Amino acid sequence: MLRLLVLVLLLANLGYYAWTAGHLQGLVSRAPDPREPERLQRQVRPEIVQIETAPASPRTPAPAATPAPAPQEEPASPASGLPASAVAAAACLEIGPYTEAEYAGVQATIAQALQGVDWSVQREERGGVFLVYLGKYPSRQALLRRQEELRAAGIRAEEVRSSPDLEPGLSLGRFTSRDGAERRALELADRGVRAARVLTITPPAVRVQVRIPAADAALHGRLDSLAPRLQGRRASPCGADTNART
Repeated sequence: MLRLLVLVLLLANLGYYAWTAGHLQGLVSRAPDPREPERLQRQVRPEIVQIETAPASPRTPAPAATPAPAPQEEPASPASGLPASAVAAAACLEIGPYTEAEYAGVQATIAQALQGVDWSVQREERGGVFLVYLGKYPSRQALLRRQEELRAAGIRAEEVRSSPDLEPGLSLGRFTSRDGAERRALELADRGVRAARVLTITPPAVRVQVRIPAADAALHGRLDSLAPRLQGRRASPCGADTNART
């Protein structure tokens, strides 16, 4: 059965090939030509047919680059010498320094000018002399014994001279700031010298500064206009060198 089926398919293929190749032209009609040559014969003047391509669109020239404007120097504020934008923004300002007596004379003017503004007064001590002192002793012999005990403990102590109110007494160090003298006294207390105390030999000069953490341009200008009533002091940026005004 299978052989018969194969034989039938083979004969069918041979018959189809013979028909398409034109070998059966006398028996059956010829198979159509897939190339259709008669269509070419029906064309009228095919030589005039031309294939045209679409013209290329003209390129738009790129716009010329506009040169960046040259940077201009920002005008300075005549009152402070700072750029206008720096003055317009809130900035930290200071007025001073003053002595305590000078500040007492301008305190009311400053308080009135700074109503509704956050500000503070800062004081700094400068130029004082402070003594870490032991005494008075009942006699010079007692002083010498105590001096020898301190020397044996590795602590330098000098006899106080030219100060009748402090004699007989011992100096354990002189300092230009109270903080430094007090630190030394605490160190000595840790080493067993608990009677040492800090004395002010020369009172320090107190510098008073008025600080405004955030002052705008309007306030800056108002303070500058008040300079004649503020001992000639003008507001300046916080941390600026004020030695020339002391």
